[in-house]
Amino acid sequence: MLIDTGASVSIIHTLDPQSHPLSTGQKVGLEAFQGSHAEAYQSSKTKLLIADAAFDLSALLMTLPNSMSILGSNFLKQHEAVIDFTNSKIWFKGNGNYCVISDAHAVSAIKNPEFFEMPTHSDPRVAQIIHECTDVFGKHKHDCGRLEGEVSIPGRAHEPQKQYPIPKASESYIQNTIDSLLQQGVLRVCESTTNSPIWPVEKPDGSWRLTIDYRKLNSVTPACAPVVRETPTLLSSIPPRAKYFSSIDICNSFWNIAVELRSQYKLAFTWKDQQYTWNCLPQGLHNSPTIYHKKMAAVLKGFTKPENLLQYVDDLLLATETEEEHLSLLKELLHLLHRAGLKVNPKKCQFMQTSVTFLGMNITPEGKLPDKHKMDTIQRLNLPASKTALRSFLGLVQYQRDFIPFFADKARPLYDLLKKEVPEEDIRGEWREPHTQAFNVLKQSMMEATALLTPDPKKRFHLEVAATDTALAAVLCQEKHGKLKPIAYASRVLSAVEIKFTACERHLLATFWAIEHFTYITGLQSLTLHSPHTPLNLLLKPGDTTLSSARLSKWTLMLMQRDLDITPKQTTLLPAFLLYDGEPHKCPLPSNLNLPPNPLSSDQVPGIDVYCDGSSYHDQGTPYTGFSVILPNHIVMHKCLPHSSQYAELAAIACTLERCNTEACNIYSDSAYAVNTLTMLPLYVNNGFRSSDGKTLTHASLLKYIWDLLQARTLPCALVKVKGHSKGSVHSEKNSLADQCAKKAAKQADLWSPPSAPEISALTGNTPPDLVSLQKAYEPYKLVKEWHLKGKNELAPNEWAKYTILSPGDSQNQILLYQRDLPFPVVCVPPECADDFFQIFHSHPVGGHFSAEKTLHKILQSVWWPSIKDDVNSKCSSCLPCLQVNPPSCTNRSLLRSTPPAEGPWSQIQIDFIGPLPKTPGGFSHCLVVIDVFSKWIEAFPTRNQKALTAAKVLISELFSRWGLPKVVASDRGTSFTGQVFSQLQKLLDIKHELHIAFHPQSSGTVERGNRTLKTMLTKFCAEKPSTWAQMLPLCLMAIRSTPHSTTGVSPYQAMTGRLMRMPGNLLIPSATPLLQGAVTEAWVKNVAEHINEVNKFVARNIGHSKSQIKKYFDKKVRLFEYNVGDLVMVRDFGKKEHSFTPIWRGPFTVVDKASPATYLVKTVGGKGKVTLKWYHINQMKNC
Repeated sequence: MLIDTGASVSIIHTLDPQSHPLSTGQKVGLEAFQGSHAEAYQSSKTKLLIADAAFDLSALLMTLPNSMSILGSNFLKQHEAVIDFTNSKIWFKGNGNYCVISDAHAVSAIKNPEFFEMPTHSDPRVAQIIHECTDVFGKHKHDCGRLEGEVSIPGRAHEPQKQYPIPKASESYIQNTIDSLLQQGVLRVCESTTNSPIWPVEKPDGSWRLTIDYRKLNSVTPACAPVVRETPTLLSSIPPRAKYFSSIDICNSFWNIAVELRSQYKLAFTWKDQQYTWNCLPQGLHNSPTIYHKKMAAVLKGFTKPENLLQYVDDLLLATETEEEHLSLLKELLHLLHRAGLKVNPKKCQFMQTSVTFLGMNITPEGKLPDKHKMDTIQRLNLPASKTALRSFLGLVQYQRDFIPFFADKARPLYDLLKKEVPEEDIRGEWREPHTQAFNVLKQSMMEATALLTPDPKKRFHLEVAATDTALAAVLCQEKHGKLKPIAYASRVLSAVEIKFTACERHLLATFWAIEHFTYITGLQSLTLHSPHTPLNLLLKPGDTTLSSARLSKWTLMLMQRDLDITPKQTTLLPAFLLYDGEPHKCPLPSNLNLPPNPLSSDQVPGIDVYCDGSSYHDQGTPYTGFSVILPNHIVMHKCLPHSSQYAELAAIACTLERCNTEACNIYSDSAYAVNTLTMLPLYVNNGFRSSDGKTLTHASLLKYIWDLLQARTLPCALVKVKGHSKGSVHSEKNSLADQCAKKAAKQADLWSPPSAPEISALTGNTPPDLVSLQKAYEPYKLVKEWHLKGKNELAPNEWAKYTILSPGDSQNQILLYQRDLPFPVVCVPPECADDFFQIFHSHPVGGHFSAEKTLHKILQSVWWPSIKDDVNSKCSSCLPCLQVNPPSCTNRSLLRSTPPAEGPWSQIQIDFIGPLPKTPGGFSHCLVVIDVFSKWIEAFPTRNQKALTAAKVLISELFSRWGLPKVVASDRGTSFTGQVFSQLQKLLDIKHELHIAFHPQSSGTVERGNRTLKTMLTKFCAEKPSTWAQMLPLCLMAIRSTPHSTTGVSPYQAMTGRLMRMPGNLLIPSATPLLQGAVTEAWVKNVAEHINEVNKFVARNIGHSKSQIKKYFDKKVRLFEYNVGDLVMVRDFGKKEHSFTPIWRGPFTVVDKASPATYLVKTVGGKGKVTLKWYHINQMKNC
């Protein structure tokens, strides 16, 4: 029973008020929900028991929508009840008793929707407009208008989802909302084939909002093209001279649009075992904002001055320069909304004010400011204790980042903390003083935020940028009242590459980043750059900077499109809001970058023309990589170990340099990657083939080889970029030929790989890598050599004994050797050389792709580095050719899983086709084999094919008509048993069909063993005349049926019939007396039945014992292993092999589901990128 102090009478809920025992039959009228009329029946007085005390109750009888009775104010007044909300109790003064209010009933009875009050205004002119447009205002919080037309929800329906647990406190609010929306016609009861769960969201006031989790539906619904402008872009279009503003919010905007009937079933959700759906567009659909924005924009097309009106989905802002214009446009707008059938929320409307809140900002004539309520919320926040709380804080300040100079730099410590691998629920263990400082600085910056000017497109924009060691910052300004005022701040952190830039290069980067970032405000308007730097110097002399030519070209192009003035910054007159970045100066150009000259020219040279290209692709899940070189009189084609197409393109250029080492040549390539990479090759050489973050470059060893080849050349060489896949140009024919040959080479050509260090020395005439320099560059080796030179032992004795020095007398050319646990000392090399030695000792043909143990043994005969064992194990375990060819380390990796025992004879059968067999004179080439799992009884029928229709006909006419219907039919996943015919047969006869894993005969062990026995017997009898196998088949079946089975202990015939089969050998024994009399026959049948029962029990015991023994011995050889969803695996390829050397393993592929420790669903990729989901047994998989 619910307590409702707003109800004047008490009501007892009943489904049949008139026939209720307490009914007096007298009907009374009531004013019910929303002022509507309702009828109830008078009841006789009854007793109400509260806290062991009985109270007189006068109530009415009626059917209530929430099925709960109401205790109204008449009862509470009669018994002098006092409601104590603090202690959750109701006191009854008359007798001193009290009633505890439980949590479930702390909410009052179903409320009428909260009614709105009409807005008021101090200006009588605005008040008059409100009075004239009364009908446009919503009456309560669930009130909504209705726009013309209906919308559909495209795409298929999603799979139904179960309702997950929701907070108990939200249930009463959800029930109230659903009841109210049913009355409004927004919801209706339905029965749908799909379902989405309720996901209630708590409001700031403690109540709960009804929302539906439509993520599954969104995933299958095509997204509309976005039309809603971003908030900064929208706010920048406010008229700059506007002084008066009105903010208007549409009531329940999405509910204004009806959803067509045939789409409504997709929106279904379930509450208390009843499905509901929306008649209108709900929240939660990813297309809802776009759909509504388009509908609303169509309505507002009739507005006379659209430049004064801003629309963001259902929020409207009217901005004008004068009061008269504002009043006129406000009246027009309200009438326009009313004619369209829309309702306005009076609680959220702000009419003709000089300051309004719009999209979380305070809009004023001076510009925009952060919303005061949001600022108060941010100031009240304590230090976050979890990642969720930290993300919430950063989300609040991120929305206001336009007001905060250097926001990215200030917030960087907090964002870095989110990237760390710390628990989601507790980050206090990683919280340090820099995090506290960043948190407080951001809060303080919000408090100090100044108003941002509304941009005026008719005035010139002013831009200032700054750059720290870790971030870029900018501020866009315009002049107002003779002073520069900020329009917006912007900032971002530097990437790992950009951090390496010099101060002036970072400033140049900041300039062009800021110009591009503020384009949404400035467009192509005139722009003045205030800067102490002269960044154009770096653009005019690109050879004097390490910035890439592609980056400089992009910036130069942008500069050509803008009207840009550069003014030296006057730091003495610097406004407080601007960004200080040093005194005015001329950016110094780097005088000496110490880069070696690039042997590759970008301009053509006199010599031969060579075209090269690389290719990398997958076919039937197998990766192929290759390249081609088109020489004037010859075509060179090679395949590579599986790599990316970028590797193949670099390999093609390396091969070209090998072939043309005695000729001047022009190398033409359509690979932008290869051309750009080799253009920057001197810089990579200067940096030791490391990127700006210290990591070894991708394809570093190949780039080193190309550099050595270039250094060995004495004749000029040019690398020229040509347009790929073009027609009609000078180079198109040869370039197209190179592309075709590269694809062909990936499968058919000889293998090419970079040579080893000694081979490079022989090819180029260069010495192998300087070991002394390599060891000096690696800090641990450098320290050990210094300690040996000084005679100091800074290492533990066992560590010190590992090392020795070669040429100890020559301090400049000492080489560190490693000798511990090895037969002789070997050279110490840095870990960065691991790839080179792995290629030589494993991947190269002389390496042989041996195991990790053998590869490690071979490498240790020449070199050593600290992590050599782990590196070799890791690289061997991820070597793709080894994964594709090597067998798994253990064949059986899953325990033998016993199938459920058959209930008795003919309850479970297994079927399979044998064939193709030698064709008989009758045209039979296949044989359908059926075995009873319990008795091992075997049936075999010659057939002309193995189609599903043939199998179905044999089962019905030959088997089911003779032995009856089994409960289970098990088969493999061949098309003979997975077609529509076979599927309909199973449904029609109510037979369960079990499908086993493809290419895993152990899953159908009974029939597979029967097939083997049958084929072995036929081979012995039909070796000389293979086409007679159909004639010999019945006799072979007779032999199998009469022979005791090793598992059951009896013959299949005896297990089925209860007696032994009469065989030809029995003809030598006199037969028993014929059974002539009925009584004797009846007794014999009874004895046979009892005997069959005993045989079945005997068979069942033997089967169970046999399974236990087989499992026991099988499991001894098993090495347990399980995969998890998301793991990368190789799978056995059972398809047709192209040749003898086709790899038997495909992959790597991803595990997407797990049915048991032995069965997994794997997403495979076949030819032309076709994705297939297929079940595999663990023995058909191996680690990647």
